[in-house]
Amino acid sequence: MSIKEARDAMTTPVIWITVGILPLATALSKTGADQLIAEVFHNLTGNLPPVVIMIAMYLVCMILTQFMSNMAVGSAFQTLAAVIAVQFGYDGRAMMLSAQEGASNAFMLPTATPAMMMGYEAGGYRIKDFVKMGIPVTILMTIIFSLYTPMMFPLVPLR
Repeated sequence: MSIKEARDAMTTPVIWITVGILPLATALSKTGADQLIAEVFHNLTGNLPPVVIMIAMYLVCMILTQFMSNMAVGSAFQTLAAVIAVQFGYDGRAMMLSAQEGASNAFMLPTATPAMMMGYEAGGYRIKDFVKMGIPVTILMTIIFSLYTPMMFPLVPLR
């Protein structure tokens, strides 16, 4: 496929989703909404073990990214993950990774990523096809992340 053919194949919804996500992430940061969401998340997960908090961040991002673009969710929630890690006093690498990887686990709906939207339109797929094929991959990725990440980046208090 040539560059012109690729550009011509990109439809208006794909362009608008891609262009619209960056202001959303910036707005969350500039208005202080990211701090507010971090405080709510902190209040809801207050006394839970750090691994559970990390998995909860992953799941929140994974669920949100099915309905919003994964780039917007990843951009907004990485900042939130850093704020939460600071509030809890933990090393933020695992928490920020959970936000990014949760947002990248975008296989169940075509709205999750521009590439999925392009495949949805060009391939003539149905939402049911995405859900049927996406659920096993999503579950597998979540299990692997939940087991592997705490071993590589332990959530321990910073000293």
